[in-house]
Parts: sequence; C-alpha cells; structure tokens
Amino acid sequence: MTVAAAALVSAIVGDAWAASRDGVLDVWRRVHPRRVRVIDAALDEASGEGELVRVHPEAPFPAGQLEEDWQNHFHALLRDHPDARDDVEQLIREVLVPGVSEPGKRAELTTLLNNSTGVVNNVNNVTVTGKAQAAVAARDIHWNTRD
Repeated sequence: MTVAAAALVSAIVGDAWAASRDGVLDVWRRVHPRRVRVIDAALDEASGEGELVRVHPEAPFPAGQLEEDWQNHFHALLRDHPDARDDVEQLIREVLVPGVSEPGKRAELTTLLNNSTGVVNNVNNVTVTGKAQAAVAARDIHWNTRD
C-alpha cells in the first residue's frame, strides 16, 4: 500500500489530483460504501494541504504524514475487504501511478510496483522450541510478556 499512498500524495500537488481523487472514491463506493463520506473528507483535507503548497510553495508539505494516513486507509480497506485487492491494484496501476507528474517519482513508484507482486498477503511460518520467543511483524508490533 506504500505505492498507492505515495502516488496519491504525489498527485495532490500535481495535475492529476481530480482523476486520482475520483479513482479512490470509486473504489470505496464499490467496496465499502459506508466509508465514502469519511474517505471524501480525508481527500478534502489532503487537497487543502496541496492547495496550500500550490499557493505558498515555501510552506511545509506534510507528505510523510499524509502517506502514512493513506497507507492506513488502504490497509483498513483491504483488511476488512480482502476481495478488493484487484480493485486497489487496478487503481494503482491505471490511475495513481500514471497520474504522478514528477517523472523521477513516477519512475520510482513504477519500479516499486513492478518489483512487487501487487497487493499481497504474506504468510510467515515461525517455529520455536523450548523457552524461545519469536517476533514477526509486517507493520507495528506490540509485545506483552506474561510470567
């Protein structure tokens, strides 16, 4: 979901914002219509950040925070609706990445996309013996020990 979030955030300050926004909303309308208002509001907030940068180029643009927010939105969508994988992958390939106006960023995202297998679900098998402990994480990890 890193590619989706990075491409969407890049589009905020580019020429393809309308198409990117529409594409994101279309996916949510098809897959999770109850969340469309929340996603629409999040897109409005992101657009406001982009407008600020367009009007005042010296203003700081919170790209990192916006990318994290959108990674969370996409992860939640796929967690709740794993069947939406193809819809999200199509959005990434056909709308978001092509809409990135900066050639270097578009090339970077295309490389990331082509080197991945798309939106994936990883399965990790870990075997421990005795009193050994193992931790495997694809994102956040919270460790609680019990005596």
